[in-house]
Order: sequence, then C-alpha cells, then structure tokens
Amino acid sequence: MVCILDVKWILQGVPIEVGGLFSSVARPGMLTNTKYLTITGDPYSPPQGNHDARWHSDIPPLTPGNQVVSFYDDKTYAGPYARGVVYEIDLNTNQAIFRAHAHSETGTSQQQGGFTLVKELDGSYSHVPTYHEMSPVLVEYNNGTNLDPNQNVVFSVNMFESGNFYRIVKVRPDFLDIDFMRTTAGRPLTFP
Repeated sequence: MVCILDVKWILQGVPIEVGGLFSSVARPGMLTNTKYLTITGDPYSPPQGNHDARWHSDIPPLTPGNQVVSFYDDKTYAGPYARGVVYEIDLNTNQAIFRAHAHSETGTSQQQGGFTLVKELDGSYSHVPTYHEMSPVLVEYNNGTNLDPNQNVVFSVNMFESGNFYRIVKVRPDFLDIDFMRTTAGRPLTFP
C-alpha cells in the first residue's frame, strides 16, 4: 500500500533521543512540494521535541493571510527552558516568525507537557503551559491584550507526587458545554 501525504510545510527543530534512538526528521529534498520553514526572531530557537500543536484563527497575524500556530517545546535536556511558543507561519517567505512564548525558569521538562493559548472575552490572552516533573506543574500567564505574556503569573498550581501528569487545556466559559460533556462522557469514539 502506498500512502501519499500532501505536506504543505515543515517547521524543523532538533531531533530528540528516545530510548537510544533519534527520532526521524524529514530533510529537504525528501518532500519536493513541501516548504521547509526558517525560524526567525526566536531567542530559544530551534524547538526540540515540539508537540501539542494548535491553530489559532482567533489571533490576528501580523501579516494578513499568514497563519498563527502554537505548540509545546520540550527543550528536553538542552535548555534553556521548556515552554509554550507561538509562531506566525508565512508561506510567501517560508518563515516561522516568533510571536511569543511562556516558560518556567525552574528547569527543563521530561519530554512531556502541554500549552493552551486562549483569547479571553476581554481580548486578553492567557498562556497555560503544563509541565511534568518540575514545579509548578500548571501555570497561567497573562499580559492584557499583548500576545507576549511577559512572565506575569495569574494562576499556578503545584501538584506534588502527581505521577505522569501530562496536559491541561484551558477553555473559555463561552466554549464550555457541560451538558454536552455529560451526555458524551464514556461514549465510544466515532469517526465520520
């Protein structure tokens, strides 16, 4: 069986070692119709062990037509700090432009964590990174309507001995449907 993927762009970071093996990273020339993005303006570039990617259609890009994406950047064992990071994707210039990041200054993660970026009802942005094996486990940053959180802590929770604590997602109250959650809890997954 042959599977052909239509990969439009790749933001390439540093491969991480897992169990003595390095994870595979696509290289230029392997996907001929794919744009390989250059990271610009990121003080902690390049990302390492990035995951938990999310699109943000409610965040205006600096350049109309660009896309805004966030993800969790482990920085596993490499430092300086695990973080949530926001890039603007510019396919005209093949760039991933740094917009903001939210990070703890207490150490690196152990290949786990999550990052939620939420545009609140008042127009401000909440950055909610979750960490594993470090303190605090959950922290929320906010800096008014500026996308960059500037390390202003709004809320933090330290869950000692939390085990394999992985990810928390913050949801705006107007997006939360308790009745839907109650009626769908425990149901098997369905696919179209």
